[in-house]
Amino acid sequence: MYRLRNQKDLDTLIDEVSALIDKKSLLNIYKKCTEQPYSFLYVKLTAKTINDMFFMNLNQKVTFE
Repeated sequence: MYRLRNQKDLDTLIDEVSALIDKKSLLNIYKKCTEQPYSFLYVKLTAKTINDMFFMNLNQKVTFE
């Protein structure tokens, strides 16, 4: 997911993906992954664990403690 253009799209994304993680943390991950130009957040919805679900630019895994 690249940086979204409007707040409604971002709210929809957060609502859809927030089943496993709280909305505030998910928003922080999104902002971190999209702060650089051409950077994006990839969410692998078929992942078995939450630590295998979120990626920055397909090559950097976002993990949780």
